[in-house]
Amino acid sequence: MTSRRDHLLETAVRLFGERGFRAVGIDTILAEAGVAKMTLYSHFRSKDELIAAALAVLEERWRVWLRERTDALSNTPEGRLLAAFDALAEWFSQPGFAGCAFIKAAGEFPAADGPLRRLASEHAEATIKLFESHAREAMLPEPAEFARQWHLLFCGAIVAAQCQNGAEVAASARSSGERLLRGARAEQRG
Repeated sequence: MTSRRDHLLETAVRLFGERGFRAVGIDTILAEAGVAKMTLYSHFRSKDELIAAALAVLEERWRVWLRERTDALSNTPEGRLLAAFDALAEWFSQPGFAGCAFIKAAGEFPAADGPLRRLASEHAEATIKLFESHAREAMLPEPAEFARQWHLLFCGAIVAAQCQNGAEVAASARSSGERLLRGARAEQRG
């Protein structure tokens, strides 16, 4: 059985994902979750603390999902890098795709030293580390720099998918990724 805290948190995760963080008020979350304010404040001291908990849930899900999907779609390091865009295409095609909660958090909480912005930054770094591990396994030159470039392409695809047809954006980003990989391999041979 789901605890009241977990139910409240899942409701917040869904609403924040659909509408953004600032657009969703505490009263909306409480009404959707069917809980009293006292329940909220017995588990979370503030809306920001609830947002941080929601981002922690999303980080865990994201990390597991991305690794599982890329591993399922390819068994080579370079293939897993490219499979990240195939995974994005799947995500973009889901009904209700509303973009990345961490990109939204960075935009809605722009103070560089703020705790929610820090969570968004930590999420980005974790994703970059995953790409770096694939780049190292593929023995690409300068894997840390390659991973940062890959991440820029990856995040750019997510943002573009919010404005355009997601499947087409993912295919275009994958094509750009193939060129980036060829360039890294050419640099390695040169």
